[in-house]
Amino acid sequence: MDWKKLAKRTAVSVLLCLAVRTTWLIVQRESRRAAGDHDYAAAVAETEETDPDWRWDELAANRHRPPPGKNGADLIPRIKGLIPTGWGQKLNDEKWEPLATVPTNARFPEEVLAEARRECEAAAPAIELARSLRDYPEGHRDLHLAPLVVNTPLADTQSTRLVAVLLKWDTVLAVERGDLARTADSLHAMLNASRSVGDEPFLISQLVRIAARVIAARSLERTLAQTELTANLLGPLQAAWTTDAEAPLLLFGLRGERAAWDTLVGNLADGTAVPDDLNGLARGTGVSFGGYAWWLYRGRLSNDRAYLHRYFTRAVAVARLPIHQQPQAVKGLPDPPDEDLRLAQLFLPAVEKVGGAHWRSVAEARCTIVGMACERFRLRNGRWPGTLAELPRELLAEVPLDPFDGQPLRYKHLPDGVVIYSLGRNGTDEGGTLARSGSPEGKDVGFRLWDPAHRRQQAPTRRPEAPVGERDDAR
Repeated sequence: MDWKKLAKRTAVSVLLCLAVRTTWLIVQRESRRAAGDHDYAAAVAETEETDPDWRWDELAANRHRPPPGKNGADLIPRIKGLIPTGWGQKLNDEKWEPLATVPTNARFPEEVLAEARRECEAAAPAIELARSLRDYPEGHRDLHLAPLVVNTPLADTQSTRLVAVLLKWDTVLAVERGDLARTADSLHAMLNASRSVGDEPFLISQLVRIAARVIAARSLERTLAQTELTANLLGPLQAAWTTDAEAPLLLFGLRGERAAWDTLVGNLADGTAVPDDLNGLARGTGVSFGGYAWWLYRGRLSNDRAYLHRYFTRAVAVARLPIHQQPQAVKGLPDPPDEDLRLAQLFLPAVEKVGGAHWRSVAEARCTIVGMACERFRLRNGRWPGTLAELPRELLAEVPLDPFDGQPLRYKHLPDGVVIYSLGRNGTDEGGTLARSGSPEGKDVGFRLWDPAHRRQQAPTRRPEAPVGERDDAR
């Protein structure tokens, strides 16, 4: 046997197999790329029939801008720069027992108030600047996408919630001092801190806006559980909440996400962005963004891009519906993509979860508006309205609908006040039992008002800590 000839034939066969295999991979990759490009072009054509300005540059150019000198977003980094490092650690700790167990209509324990006074004194310059947000009802930030979109900085946006918390404690102390004008101004500034996010085109930005708005609504509810604001103070607050409640926050976020992720996949496809930083994002998924695997996968990017584009366009259509139709419509969004579309799997947002946060926030905002109208009615008539239909149109133009079932918000008289509420995501009427301090089991979304005789109760007495040998957990 001629071993040299055999070795030569074997080497030629191996090289031929490798060449055939490489050629097949290249042909398959390019064929998939061509099919994906065609599918993506079709997806874009579908979108442009209803939303021609969907691309990032066009979307950014068409965003609303406040009048010169009235941009609340400009104040947020300045306020943040005045807040001492590590500010409010105890006050931000929801598990701090003196905070966690206080009902809405009870004063905070002196331990909490002393901590709030100390922290607010340390942040006094920041609070004074934050209170000026009272006169800044709008906000706008120019956002410039990083080539790898996930690296786009949103530091100023993230500071918005901290500004709302700062104003929350200023409100608590203003109520303690009986300074009602300052209380109302800080509540208004708190809502405007939320509104400073404006129509920022990221879902995370709109979640920050929602979080700040929730802080403002809960602070208003606590304020009216502690004291009475005059009708002259409540009127502007109700008008501000009425304007803010109907802002289409989910739509802002989804349109921006569609444009941003489309840009990212395009950048990865043409090499403008390199995928190195995606490896951390994909940790634990079994997806690799390096070497030969990435070269091979780039042939599928147009398929990812087409799927993401269509998904977001469907989601945007849901977000354009009347809000009470959205919870049901979102269930009709496409199923998650198969494992062949790994980027789509990685980037697809939890639209139903983010939508749920938006719908709850709108429900709470609408209940807050009705709550202020009820309080103004009580101030005028010395009693609560028998039904919401009794509210005159100058106090409430119409009873808002529950975002979760499209019916008018519920209203219930309680032994010590009234509650305006929405069914919440579970669609079950819990009788207006809200998730608040003192009743964490509640699932309805709403706004609670107390009779004057039941407001500003004494702080709950803390049980003295038992000796170690007597604690329930000491075994």
